[in-house]
Amino acid sequence: GPRVRAPIVRLGDASYAIYLIHLAAILAAARLWSFLGAGASLGSIAAVFVFGLVGVASGYALHFAAERPLARAARDLRTRMFER
Repeated sequence: GPRVRAPIVRLGDASYAIYLIHLAAILAAARLWSFLGAGASLGSIAAVFVFGLVGVASGYALHFAAERPLARAARDLRTRMFER
């Protein structure tokens, strides 16, 4: 139903931002994970889950903090420039 579909649509909307940022976010999380020594205590399955979450969350943050506002500003500018 609609409750399941809405998060999937939002994930699709943020997919390009997720694609752009996920590798850098995962590498940063892996460095932090290693620095904290968490790898030995939680195991590799947990690390994969956490890194995946970090990648997706970073993409969502980029989408909502930069991509959407920039797209809105470009749309508004285009409207002001070409609408007479």
